[in-house]
Amino acid sequence: MNVSSRCVYAYLAVLELATRPISEAPLQAEAIAGRRGIPEKFLGQILTQLKHAGIVHSLRGAKGGYRLAKPVAQISLFDILTAVEGPLFDAIPREAPGEEDCWAVWRTAAENIRRELESIRIQGVVEDHIQRKMFYI
Repeated sequence: MNVSSRCVYAYLAVLELATRPISEAPLQAEAIAGRRGIPEKFLGQILTQLKHAGIVHSLRGAKGGYRLAKPVAQISLFDILTAVEGPLFDAIPREAPGEEDCWAVWRTAAENIRRELESIRIQGVVEDHIQRKMFYI
């Protein structure tokens, strides 16, 4: 599987927002970019895509920035990937005369990948990170 830098940066941006306490001010794009090493101009495009997908929301003004639009338990890796890359498995034909067995294998593989990506929740990633960090202290 080839993972684009756009996907990686979107994932990192969501992680940065997920580790931010709700009581703190929203994060500006330049802060996210600096903390995660993401090109700022590229991040702006990615945050717009994440906003359209309902993963983040933006607040305008001097104290504006970005926050997650829903709880981390409701955000999956699949949500992030499809927000920035679009539908991942639409290219697999549903019907191909004479080739049903061939395409059935690919549809099954795609569904398994989708289920796995949907099972990876940002909440679990953050919790794992915190546990590892605490273990090494």
